[in-house]
Amino acid sequence: MSKKVTHFCRADEIAERAELIFSRLKYENYFQGLAHDAFVDEIVDLYCATNDLHPFREGNGRTQRAFLTQLIRNANYDISWKNVDTDFLMIATIQAAGGVTDFLQNFFAEAIN
Repeated sequence: MSKKVTHFCRADEIAERAELIFSRLKYENYFQGLAHDAFVDEIVDLYCATNDLHPFREGNGRTQRAFLTQLIRNANYDISWKNVDTDFLMIATIQAAGGVTDFLQNFFAEAIN
């Protein structure tokens, strides 16, 4: 599947890649206890991996934000999506899919407290 210029995980690879992503998340204790910078690094990596997974035809972004909110709060941090510039997040996500994570890194560094 693809959207604009971004190509996502092939449908026949979703289950295997999801298992790898979520097994690692469990192994890393859901990023609990990490300092802010290390936590942001892990969230950026997870965001990129789950965005690439893209298991649904519609609603991937909303699902990803709901999941990340719970994960972030579970690790004693917080994030609010209500003041997010969605255009900036979309651009940052597209850049990250192309291997440039700077914008996404900056976004999460500022959004997570």
